[in-house]
Amino acid sequence: MRRWLAVCAAFPASLSELVFLDGPWPGLALCALLALQPGLALGALAAGLGAWACARLVGAGAPEPCGALLLNALLVGMAIGHLVAPGWGCAGAALVAGALGYALAASLRHLLQAWLGLPVMSLPFVLAAAAWWLALARWPALAPATSAGFWPAGLLPAELLALPPAPLAGFLTALGSLLFLPWWPAGAVVALIILARSRILFVCALAGWLAGACARGLAGGSWPAAWAAGDGFNAMLAAMAVGAVFLVPSWRSLALGLVAAVACALIGDALAAWSAWGGAGLPAFTLPFVVAVLAALHLLGTVRSPLLAAHPGRTPEDTLAEHWAARARFPGTLRSLAPPFAGSWTVWQGNDGPWTHRGAWRDALDFIICDAAGSSHRGDGSRLEDYHAFGQPVLAPVAGQVVAAVDGLADNPPGQVDHAHPWGNLVVIHDARGFFVELSHLACGSLTVAPGQWVERGQQLGTCGSSGHSPQPHLHVQVQAVAAVGAAALPFSLASWWDGERFQANAQPRLGGSVEAVPYDPALEPWARLLLGERLVFSVLRRGRLVGEAHWQVGMADDGSLHLDSGRGRLLFGRHESTFYCYRVEGDDPWLRLLLLALPRLPLCRRDGLRWEDRLPVLAAGRSPATLAAAFLALAHPSWALLRTRHRCDGPLRVLGEISGPPGVAALRTLAECHPVHGIERIEVGAFTLRREVGHGAA
Repeated sequence: MRRWLAVCAAFPASLSELVFLDGPWPGLALCALLALQPGLALGALAAGLGAWACARLVGAGAPEPCGALLLNALLVGMAIGHLVAPGWGCAGAALVAGALGYALAASLRHLLQAWLGLPVMSLPFVLAAAAWWLALARWPALAPATSAGFWPAGLLPAELLALPPAPLAGFLTALGSLLFLPWWPAGAVVALIILARSRILFVCALAGWLAGACARGLAGGSWPAAWAAGDGFNAMLAAMAVGAVFLVPSWRSLALGLVAAVACALIGDALAAWSAWGGAGLPAFTLPFVVAVLAALHLLGTVRSPLLAAHPGRTPEDTLAEHWAARARFPGTLRSLAPPFAGSWTVWQGNDGPWTHRGAWRDALDFIICDAAGSSHRGDGSRLEDYHAFGQPVLAPVAGQVVAAVDGLADNPPGQVDHAHPWGNLVVIHDARGFFVELSHLACGSLTVAPGQWVERGQQLGTCGSSGHSPQPHLHVQVQAVAAVGAAALPFSLASWWDGERFQANAQPRLGGSVEAVPYDPALEPWARLLLGERLVFSVLRRGRLVGEAHWQVGMADDGSLHLDSGRGRLLFGRHESTFYCYRVEGDDPWLRLLLLALPRLPLCRRDGLRWEDRLPVLAAGRSPATLAAAFLALAHPSWALLRTRHRCDGPLRVLGEISGPPGVAALRTLAECHPVHGIERIEVGAFTLRREVGHGAA
């Protein structure tokens, strides 16, 4: 029964993708429009059945007909229903067309993704529909559809159909044409569906259609013809795809979307003038949209444009909010190092430093120790021993093999440097992640390791000195791509440290900032104890009243990432260095969002008064009018896309938090509690509580 429900839901869910929306509800509204035209509804239904039959016939390994695969089949069936009068002939033709459309979509999707990494979009529909369009002209047994069978004929008065001004009627008619219903009332329904789900998509659709129409009006000299162009939907689809779906929505992506929209007008008119296409009576279908968008995506992928969306969301608003949240949440790099010392040190020279951290070495860091007055030494600083950093242990920031070590160079008196040996005494360690770490200016005779030796993170390498180009005792740290001493530096970050105010999970310290390593605490390990296959059951309460249950299971994706799966959505989680993360929620599960809000990250580290901050996408707080408005306005003000969270440990197994957002978004208080054996057992966010039901969580 559940499988048949999934099959039935796949039809409207796939149709939703016609206007870049997800879920069955927008598709059900579009299906209601199709029901007003019996031929279209019959063609779509028969084509969908043909796609499923084809998938079953070719074998169990065939991809399920859903998403773009099923959408292309449905579109081909709708084209049949548009051309052939309702009846057994229409149903049979659409059944075969759906099977062929599915087979073509599955094949082309594999080729495009394997060769170019591009989506298939509606290219299979264009090819299949063009073939059927030409073939039906030679098959007179299939009775052609007549305009008398179209639903608006006689249903709406002519005065109403002629009511909107030409530009508005052209825009709405183009939207209706997506469903082979070229009348503005049908387009008005489609416009309302898009507007209800995504304001950004609607703006892109309107701007894209207007750009294509204006290009035709200016170039062709006939504005009425430009407003009434039958393939105007191509321009709006291109603007939606480039401006908001495949790219992170922004003014730059919208500008690129408008360029793609103008390109659609050019391609559409070129097809109409081409004897092999327009001369054969073929409409443009969605070919201009497909060509323009695939060309844009290939170009942006080739240059590795940062505009491409790494994780497209349910709507462009989700994509936008997730993008800015990811930038704010994860400022560090994959080349993460532990602080190579104990206690609190100060960044003396940072990236693009004023003295030596320029050019090839702009990404290095220098550290000293300062007292409460901000001085790096006692007294007048005339002796090396006056400096707080001199003689302090230097620890391995990574685990790996020592590939180079220099010892025996004398430490410079304060104020002097050794130009002949600029790096002084040093250690270079090879990290298995594919880079090398160099620590320089160590004290003479202090090294405890030698080349070829393997070291663990936190193992002492020597002590801080003032050898090489070092006017005072300090520690130079850099990451590089090769083992050569003093090679060009690469960007890196430090993991699990205290900046004097809050915990930093993985970030680059600022110039003059303090860095103090925070040690890992095994007592916090139960927070991250989520075992593959484990099932978790939570009672959901709202202001103390039971309103439902949340059932989650720990799963693993093909890439090895872990997630909690509820059937309605997935919460991706994991750990990096000494921090446990809830990364993001995919799908539509409000209870998983509560866990994300209460515990976006947790340091598995020990320190009195430990507190930290995080950023989350504003839509993690739900889809209220305030959060939806903030997500839309984030186009102009990116900070409105974010929720700011503040958390602190109230004991090893209890975390308190506060969440604030853009204007109009209500503040929330959160609580997370953990059981020392069973793991997370209680989540509170505002009026909602998730209470773990221990005993239901068998694997």
